[in-house]
Amino acid sequence: MFLGFDHLILTVSDLDRATSDFEALGFRVTCREDADPAPFRNRLVCFADGSYIELVVFHDPAFAATHRFAPLLEEGDGWVEAVLLTDSIEDDAARLSAAGLPFHGPRSMEKPLADGQRWSLSVLVPGRGYGHPALPMLAQDLSDHTLRVPDHSVIHPNNAVGTAGIALLVRDVDAASAQIGTLLSTESIDIPPPEGAADARRLTFGARHVDVLAPAPGSALDDHLARRGEGLLEIRILGGPSRELVASRARLTFV
Repeated sequence: MFLGFDHLILTVSDLDRATSDFEALGFRVTCREDADPAPFRNRLVCFADGSYIELVVFHDPAFAATHRFAPLLEEGDGWVEAVLLTDSIEDDAARLSAAGLPFHGPRSMEKPLADGQRWSLSVLVPGRGYGHPALPMLAQDLSDHTLRVPDHSVIHPNNAVGTAGIALLVRDVDAASAQIGTLLSTESIDIPPPEGAADARRLTFGARHVDVLAPAPGSALDDHLARRGEGLLEIRILGGPSRELVASRARLTFV
C-alpha cells in the first residue's frame, strides 16, 4: 500500500542560493547529518506528513555524467523525480513484473549518521533510466523514518504541512496514465486541462493525487517538454492560502 509521497527531488547548481530561495518563500531548510562523504550535497525541506523536498547538487562531474539524471542536469535547475512511500516494495515489484513493465531493484541503501545511528531503505526504480521517465520511484523504510527524514524543522512560516500531489508532463496521456495506474492499482479520471495543457488525467491514492498532462502545441508546457522531456513538472503543497510559487526554476502550488 502506498502511504503517501516520500520526497520530491530538485537538482540545483548552487545549493546555498537554492536554500536562500526556499527560505525566502517561508520554508525551513534543514541538513541531515550523514557521516559518509557523497558525490553530491543536499538540503531537505521536511513536512509534518513525513514527506520532503530534497535540494541536491552533484559536485562530482564524473558521477553526474553517468547518473540517470545526467540529461536533466545539463538543462539546469529543476524537478527530476518524485518518490512514493510504500509499505511493501516486493508486492509493488511483483505487480509491475506481472504487467510486463521494466524496473530496477528493489535494492537496499544504508547510510550512517554523524551520531552513529544508521538509516536504511529499499528502493525500486520503474521510471527514468529504466522505464517511462514520468513514473515515480518507490521507497520503503527499513529503519525509523525520522532517522532519514528529520522531524525537528517541520513547522514552516508559510504553513506548509505536506505534499498533496504532483503534476507530470508527458507526450501521451493514455500511455502514461495506464502505466501509473498499474503502479498505483487505480484508474485515471479525466480532469479539465490546466492552462497550456491539451489533455489531463488524475489518479488518486488515499488523499494524494498524481495529475498527468499533455501540452498544447506552442504552449509554455510544450517548450518545457522540448527542453526537459517527460517527467515531474510541479508539486502541490498542503497548507496556507492557494498560490503559485517558483523557487530555483521549480514550480510549486499551495492547495
